Amino acid sequence: MRLITRVIASRFARRLGVAGAILPLLGGCQAIAITAAGIGASTGLTHTVDSIASRTFTANQRQVKQATLIAMGKMGMKLESSEKNETGEIIRASLPGRSVEIELTPLSDTATRINTSAQRGMFTYDGATAREIVAQTELAMQELGASSRRARAPSKAAPALADSTMGAAVPIRR
Repeated sequence: MRLITRVIASRFARRLGVAGAILPLLGGCQAIAITAAGIGASTGLTHTVDSIASRTFTANQRQVKQATLIAMGKMGMKLESSEKNETGEIIRASLPGRSVEIELTPLSDTATRINTSAQRGMFTYDGATAREIVAQTELAMQELGASSRRARAPSKAAPALADSTMGAAVPIRR
């Protein structure tokens, strides 16, 4: 009986000793695993956030959408879809090997925010393409502004033409 008790006790003691030696190591692994997961998640989140380009334009949503479509055309993007949601409008487009999402959010009647993201594959974002879309949209906004100012400005030839049709007695004003 003593032999059986001693064998059982020694097995139990050995198992308890092994478990006691392993448990602290497992606790360290857990802390290391949690830390590694946290670092990986924050890196992924930073990469995603860094890959979204944003800008606010002093223009209404219709004007910003028009400029965005011009920019997409310049960059050779194919329009996939455009849908309105509760916060604004989402435009989906594609480039070879990339999918692009552009979100237009009206902040007021005269301010609109644009957020762009370009994705290559499932986990790879292309921040350079997203930033270029915003830059090209800004250029298109400038071009649209310049063309609308030209359209509104009176022509310099128009007064002279009008004055010249009234006869020779009326002097031409400049």
